Amino acid sequence: MGRVLSSTNIPLELSAWHEDVGGFLLGGYELKQPPSDSAPVICLFHGNGFCALPYWPFLKPLAEKYHLCLFNLEGHGSSETRKGGLESWNATARSMAAAFQRRKRHWGDRPVIALGHSVGGVMLMLMAQELMRGDKPWPYQKTLLLDPVIQPPGMILSIRLLKSLGLMGQTPLAKRAKARKSEWGNQQEAVSYLRYRGIYKAWDDQAFDWFLKEGLRHEAGQLKLNCSPQTEAAIFSGFPKGLWPMLNKMPGESSGIIYCKKGLPFIAKAMKKLKKDNPSIEQKSIDGGHCFMLEQPQSSAKMVADWLETAVL
Repeated sequence: MGRVLSSTNIPLELSAWHEDVGGFLLGGYELKQPPSDSAPVICLFHGNGFCALPYWPFLKPLAEKYHLCLFNLEGHGSSETRKGGLESWNATARSMAAAFQRRKRHWGDRPVIALGHSVGGVMLMLMAQELMRGDKPWPYQKTLLLDPVIQPPGMILSIRLLKSLGLMGQTPLAKRAKARKSEWGNQQEAVSYLRYRGIYKAWDDQAFDWFLKEGLRHEAGQLKLNCSPQTEAAIFSGFPKGLWPMLNKMPGESSGIIYCKKGLPFIAKAMKKLKKDNPSIEQKSIDGGHCFMLEQPQSSAKMVADWLETAVL
């Protein structure tokens, strides 16, 4: 289950929000004071196993010009998991789309910029699928995906087959997630275990500190991960339905993808196919790792700000 952080554990510039999306709560954070009444709204969707606040050091420089709304995915950070556990990528996207629509009511007609990292990049595409039902237009004025885990169609087909055979839970990523250590006696133990291990070892200190504040919770005398190993494994065991038709509908003049040369190999393969299918989408490959915006928040913020300045609104 998610939780509400005390105000002392949230950046002073942000306030927490929650939306009921059919029996469970999705949550996130929003700037208390937008830079102006007409400032475009950047909506941030994070990666699997993470949460929204570690992205704050990356997003904070953007708050000088843009309003910010950070979303926690189902089962992550301050967002709860539906009864029975995470159902599918598309079911989560439907719930996220409902939360997005409710937050959007507060913004009037201000332009919306969708910014998604890793699974969050795929999630905002699946949300677009929901938001466009009934022949509605593309829901975001600008769309920027940061090393999104876009799988080539052939890979998605293989995953669907494995899932139909009940074998997706046996993949290396899912098995690794299920086996992940998820509780510690105190914060010192958690820091000693996590800080210089795996994906966290290259993170900026402030980003990691925010992960400790939002990504962990106290329960029964233990410190536990808010995103349970079961939730993380369920995402790794799933797949997106309808992703490629949405990628082909992305308006190229206002859409971009930044992906990592040292990232997951299938992403680069998917980018080559997308370049053929929708060549108007701007693609940029960089030398950083999958979590580049959590490792180098300041330079990553500048890169995103530069793109936002040049992309057509």
